Amino acid sequence: MDRLVVWDVDSLAPEEVAALEGWASGGGTALVGGPLPGFDGEVRQVSEGTARPAAPGPAAAGIRAVTVGSGRFRAAPAERLVHLKDEEGRPVLVSWRVGQGRIFWSADTAWLSNARIGEAQNLDLALQILLPPRGGQVAFDEYHHGFVAPPRW
Repeated sequence: MDRLVVWDVDSLAPEEVAALEGWASGGGTALVGGPLPGFDGEVRQVSEGTARPAAPGPAAAGIRAVTVGSGRFRAAPAERLVHLKDEEGRPVLVSWRVGQGRIFWSADTAWLSNARIGEAQNLDLALQILLPPRGGQVAFDEYHHGFVAPPRW
């Protein structure tokens, strides 16, 4: 597995956060969303709108606008790259290097939802972050969303 999406990191135990960082340090890329345990930055709720690239970079190359829900970082987290900012300049998507890998953290989880993936360039952004450059697997952690076992195959 080369990419992992955990869209409800608020439910992760501290040892699961450590395991995620350990996995990423080996060269994986994780996209996480929601409040991150142990992070001292503050996420606040504001009205829905759009987010735009904060600076040129591969994660948001060619992206002009992404529709987002209500999560925003109050300020840019220290020592993180800010990829997207909302209309008022507050960060929405940041990342940082962990060993050989990278963790992307979105304060907002709406842009990758089924309801919003078709809006603006939400799908383009998801593909740019999630598609491994030389092929590979992308896994979505559904366990922490409450999907413990499938009702049927």
